[in-house]
This record gives sequence, C-alpha cells and structure tokens, in this order.
Amino acid sequence: MMFNRRTMLGAAAALGAAGLAGCRTNREEDPPNSQPSGGGSQADVTPTYQGFEGVTPDLPGDADLGIPNGYFAFPEDPPKVTDYPLAQTDPINILTQGIVANTALGDSSWYKMLQADLGNELPLNITLSSEYTQKFQTLIAGGELPELLMMTGAPELPKLLESRFTDLSEFLGGDEILKYPGLASIPTTAWSVSTLNGKLWGIPQARPPAGSIMSTRGDLLTPKGIDKDQAPADGAELLDLMKELTDRDAGVFAMGALPSSWLMNIILEMVGAPNGWLEEGGKFTQTYETEQYKEAIVHTKEFWDAGVLHPNSFTEPGSNSTWWQGGVTQVYIQGFTNWLYFTQRQPEFDLGMIKIPKWDGGGPAEKHQSDPAYGAYAAISKQDSPERVHEILSIMDYLAAPYGTDEYLRCNYGVEGEHWNMEDGVPTATDKVVDDPRRLVYFGSQVLADLTGPKSLVEAQSEYLHEVMPTSKSNPTTGLYSDTQASKGAAYVRNIGDTVGEIILGRKEMADFENLVKQWQDGIGKDIRAEYEEAFQQG
Repeated sequence: MMFNRRTMLGAAAALGAAGLAGCRTNREEDPPNSQPSGGGSQADVTPTYQGFEGVTPDLPGDADLGIPNGYFAFPEDPPKVTDYPLAQTDPINILTQGIVANTALGDSSWYKMLQADLGNELPLNITLSSEYTQKFQTLIAGGELPELLMMTGAPELPKLLESRFTDLSEFLGGDEILKYPGLASIPTTAWSVSTLNGKLWGIPQARPPAGSIMSTRGDLLTPKGIDKDQAPADGAELLDLMKELTDRDAGVFAMGALPSSWLMNIILEMVGAPNGWLEEGGKFTQTYETEQYKEAIVHTKEFWDAGVLHPNSFTEPGSNSTWWQGGVTQVYIQGFTNWLYFTQRQPEFDLGMIKIPKWDGGGPAEKHQSDPAYGAYAAISKQDSPERVHEILSIMDYLAAPYGTDEYLRCNYGVEGEHWNMEDGVPTATDKVVDDPRRLVYFGSQVLADLTGPKSLVEAQSEYLHEVMPTSKSNPTTGLYSDTQASKGAAYVRNIGDTVGEIILGRKEMADFENLVKQWQDGIGKDIRAEYEEAFQQG
C-alpha cells in the first residue's frame, strides 16, 4: 500500500496526534499510562493465529516472530472478512483517546457508514491522550464504566481487572478466536500486551515489535560521498562514522536526543544486555544489575566525550526531531514504525539505515524487541451475559479487519470517493480526511500491523526484520504484573536516568550508579523481583 502526501494527512491525524509515541518514537506525543510490559507463560490462553486467506501477501511474514506480511498494493476487488452489516444491537458506550475532529459525529459520513455496517449507534466519548489517564481513573473511582475502553495502568491492576472487566480467555483463547476471522489475523506476539498473569483481558492494536532503528538521510550523506546505508563492523567503527558525520565548526552533529535514553538503548543491544529483565530458571535479574549495563554507560560516555552529539542533547531533548529534519543532525534513532512515516512524509530525505553491530564485532547486535502492540489495549467491562460479549467482539472483529479487505478500507480510510480514492491499486486519501479522522483506530485496528508502502521500502523492511527478529530479545516480564513496580517503580527509573546522565556528563562516578542499584536491591527491588517471579511461576 503506497501513500502520498494526502494519504499521510489521514494517517498522521489518526495516529500521530493521537499518540503514535506509544511505539517508542522520538515524536513528542505521549500515550496514556499503559500496562507495564512484560511476557510470561500464556500458552493456554494465547489465541490461535489464522491469517486471512482472502488476501495473499507479496512478502510473507512470520506471526510467531513478530514479522509482518508485506504488501505492495491493494487487491482490485477487496474481499470481506466479516458478514456485515451486522444485526442491530443496543448502543455500545465507548471511551477512547484521540483528537476531536472538525466534523461533528452526527455530521460525519464516515461515522454513519460504520454505524450502519456494525448495526450500532457507537456512542463515543473522545478524550485527548494527555487527559485520558485522568478520565479513566475518574471513571474507575466513580463506579460505572463504559462497555468498551482503552485499558491503562492502574494500582492493583489484577484486582481491578478481575472485579471490573471481562476475562476474554474463554471467548478468544486458543481456537475460540477462529469464530472471529478478523481478530484471528492479529499477530500472535501482539496478544502478550493484553495478557496478564495467564489471562486474556483485551484486544491489542498490533505493531511490529522491532524496537528502534538508526536512520540516516541520503540527501545529507550522499553529497558528502557517504553511503546512506552503513554496516559498521563494531562499536569503534560506529563511533568513527559518527565522527565523520560531525562538523562542530559548521554546527553539524551526528546525533541528538537524550544520550542516556536513545543512544544508550542502542548500545545496550550492542553489548548484549538483557531487554529490561533476564529470566533464568524462573529467577529474574534487572538489567541495571548486569555488567553489560555499566559497560553501556561507559561506551555512551565515549560518544558524548567525542563531541558527536548535539551539545544541547541533555537540555533540549525535545528538539531532536527538529534538528534532524533541519539537517543539524545526521542520524535519527527512532521507532521502527517511523521508518514508514518519514518515507511517506519526507520522501526527499531518501532514508537509509545504520545496521547495529555487536560492540566487539562478530555480527549484528541482538535487537531488543519493543512492545508488539500499543500499551493501552481495548478492554470490555463486566457484562451481564456472554451474548453481550459476543456482540461487542463481533464489532471488534470488523474493526480488526486485516490489510487487503473491504472492511480495512472502510475502517481506516472512510467513504470511497469522499475520504479516499483508489489510484493504481493505492488507497489515496483526499483532503477531506483531515476533518474526519479515524476514531476507532485503537480498538484492534491493524493499520500498523503490516508492511505497506512503496515496494522498495516494503522489501527493505521485510529483509531487515527477517534478519534481526529471529535473534531478538523480548522482555520476560511482558504479561506479568508487579504492583510495586506499578506504584513505586517510576521514581526509581527517573533516578537511574538522572544518575546515568550525570555520569555521561562527567559529574558523577560509576560508584554513584552502583550505590543507587544497591538501594534498589535492598528496597523496592526485592519486592518487584519476588512479584515477577511469583507471577511467572503461576503463569
């Protein structure tokens, strides 16, 4: 599926302003506080994956590894995955984050089409992403919940889910999901985000769990005689490349962004550090406790001391995107999904990539997987009857229609001829879509689940994922819950980040970091570890 500038108006309105930062990009939007990631044993409840046979991918993926299918264009006669229009049902009250469109719901032809297709009035309560968590918590405290909403982090989350929400394990676990072909086509890895302590609590919005990439701009590098695609053999060659891309006298630097976050996360992969936690025989070790983490601090400081990072990277981290787009920085560490975003939005950049090696050489670094779905998954509040749950799931089956289907176009593009037109097999958005963006994109939509766009990009992304995903590392706490981590862990994470930053700047010593880790081990760390280990054993 190719996009032009107008197509991106729709995609950016629906996904960018409403919280694309949930895929760990450098963009400034923030998602609501999402359930802490983490994956335990969930074999008994994981839905059976069944790709939709009505559409054949140009480049097959691997659902178990989190590698999406790749598509070059939409089929001429898109098949249906559901039997819409659905029978009329009582209104389903929905709470979602998003942006308020210029077109009122009652005047929206897109919204009216969905109402007719789904046999439901679909009353929506739309809240800005920055205000969603507060709205969610107010509803929790007030007692009555909408039937369908986006689940965010909350104190004592397992108790909240058990008491106020529907356990979907019996409805969607294993082969039960095959009753819903749209939902069954959601990649296997995505379900770990909505699985907690061995139970399935919601519908994820799937995204490739490909972590971060180091992007370059061919329009900046090629005139300098530097190939936009680079594959340094080791950490020393990567640093040499960053030096080559830096001209401090001209005010040009290799990179920006907060070094203790974005750059260090890349170096953690290079030195072989765990992805958040290491699980061995049911015992958990936090990455901060490893020698690799301290090694990554040392190497990150080497980059800072070499002067290849923008001098305001610590004080103005939010300027990172502006620096890169303005040509002040040459390399941009970003979430995988933004590869497509910038290819569509800024084609003149001629994006390239730096492949990340092991620090001491010997091949590519083991990629740290990101969450395989948006953290705030769609959850159904407690219902009086199984029949009502099935009605809601039938609607979500339509919303989760995979790429290439008729429903996918209707959900994600709107009314043909008004919001989009098919041009050479490419659904191309009109300017109308700006006033009438997608409002149900977080309820199982697979608009980010597959590789789509220019053929050359799809081929490059598919090749990259087949190379890095088989050896990638997941976070072993995905799908597990620690109440101590949820209630007290954030402050410690901030302290770690601040201390690491001070070490990189030369204001503190490694001993300060080691003392902070020891405080964590003797304090909340022992509780967090015990809670994860218990949840892992129970899973």
